[in-house]
Amino acid sequence: MKNKLFYSWEQLERDVDFLVKQLKFASYTHKNIYGVPRGGLVLAVILSHQLKLPLILTASKISNQTLIIDDISDTGKTLKKIMKKGSTVVTLWTTPHTKVVPDFYANVLKKDEWVVFPFETLETSKRDNK
Repeated sequence: MKNKLFYSWEQLERDVDFLVKQLKFASYTHKNIYGVPRGGLVLAVILSHQLKLPLILTASKISNQTLIIDDISDTGKTLKKIMKKGSTVVTLWTTPHTKVVPDFYANVLKKDEWVVFPFETLETSKRDNK
């Protein structure tokens, strides 16, 4: 049983500010943003506004100039499936055991923790816990 870590909107806002600063400082050239359904969409919309980049909703439109956004890179399987060579990956959280280490992330999850994001409920969080 993993310990539930309840991640607040305030924490999310602080982490978004941190990520935006890092992305603006980096010398990457991005043309658009893709948010992995479901967890990545909220962050992708926020970053789309903050970075003034269009949001794409179809994975087939991902290019090497797309910011790929997800809430967490846990195992990394989902991100690995959709990444293109040269893609930039951004997450709020990552884990030490992920197969895809994001280019930009704000937090590292401990082995025995499970994040409950402010845009989900305990019930929907359990559905995503595979």
